[in-house]
This record gives sequence, C-alpha cells and structure tokens, in this order.
Amino acid sequence: MSFPDDYVQEKVPEDIQSYVIPLTDDLKNSFGQLDEGTLIIYGAFAGARPALENLAKMKSGDVVLATHVPAKHRGLEDMHAWYDTRLRKWFEHNVEAIDNGVNIRRIFILRRDDLIEPGQSCIKDARSVEIMQMHEDAGIEVYLTWLEDIERQRDVEDSILFGNRLVQVNQSAWDKQGHNEILVSVNSRIISGYRRRWNQWQAAGRTLSEVLQLYSEPESQAIRYCVED
Repeated sequence: MSFPDDYVQEKVPEDIQSYVIPLTDDLKNSFGQLDEGTLIIYGAFAGARPALENLAKMKSGDVVLATHVPAKHRGLEDMHAWYDTRLRKWFEHNVEAIDNGVNIRRIFILRRDDLIEPGQSCIKDARSVEIMQMHEDAGIEVYLTWLEDIERQRDVEDSILFGNRLVQVNQSAWDKQGHNEILVSVNSRIISGYRRRWNQWQAAGRTLSEVLQLYSEPESQAIRYCVED
C-alpha cells in the first residue's frame, strides 16, 4: 500500500509507508495538506503496529519521550486501560526495551479532580496510582502533570517521540469501532515541535514520587487515600 501522492510534499520513507491503511475519500478531504515526511494512519487501533515496530528499532542509550493523556479522552477509564490486553502488551514491550538499555520517560496528564478529592488532601483513585507505580518500578521515568497547569491545553495529545527519528501522535479518540487517526512523521521540524511541547508539559508537572510525597503521611510516608463513607 502507498500513501496518496497528493498528501505528502516529498516521498515518505518506505518503512513508514508500510503502516498505511486505505482512507476513504471523506477522510482524505478532511486531512488537507500534510507536511513532508508525514502521513495519517486510520484504522482499528491504528497506532499499535508502528509503535511496537519503532520501539523495537531503538538501541541502548536511545530515549523515548511519551505522553498518556486520559484527561483529554475518557478520564480514569483511559488510565485503567493499562490493565487491558492492548496497553498491557505495549507496557511489556516497554519493559523489554528498558532491559535492552532504552530510556523511556512518560508523562501522565490527568485532571486534578479525577485523582485528588476536591477540597481534601487525599487521593481518591488508588488504581491509577498503582498503574503509575508499575511504570516507575519497571524503570520508566514517570511524571504527573495536571491538565489545568498546561498553558495551551488544546495542544495536548497522546504522543511518542522515538529519539530524533520519528514522532507518532494520536490525533483522535477511538470511535465505536475502535478506529482512530494517528499522525506519523519523520519531519525534523515536527519532531522538534513535539519535543518542545513534551519538555513544557514535563516542566508543568512533577515526578510521580514528588506528587505522591504531597499526599503522604509525614511520618509513615503512607499514601493518603480518601476513605469512603
């Protein structure tokens, strides 16, 4: 399969072209002109294959910068999806990459009220904390940023930067059939732009350990979870 010629200004590398899923005319018209070295994949869980393949190409010492943004989609339901088969498989490949010397840094972007009880200094969703700690325990650098603390919230998207080689961005939520749109680009300008955004989102938050310290008992260091009535 090849990407329509009128949707790229320059030939897209063959290893990127191989990800393409045929687009309907309506979808093609909605995307407009894309930057060179960039394409849109559309299909059922369209980002899974390129993400796994590109992670496998990373070498020891390479850095992967990732974001997961439940705040822009289904909230904690998206967060809990790390226990589902699809994201669990992605996590297992992350662990394998770390074992091979790849550095992975992931920002979780949540709405504060989804995790912290308003007006109280306690965490109301232990499962989300468990998921983030699972990532940290696996050797992933974990950061937590509140969506409310990001200046340009409309720019926040699920994204993965594979070193300086490629960026993959989830541009839509899944529809009822599990289809979504994924932007894949080897364009250096686009990669630099997403790296800059990632750094800004990281700076707006804290490491997971720092956040949990704010919601832990001073003496025991036990995380302070809200007690249900």
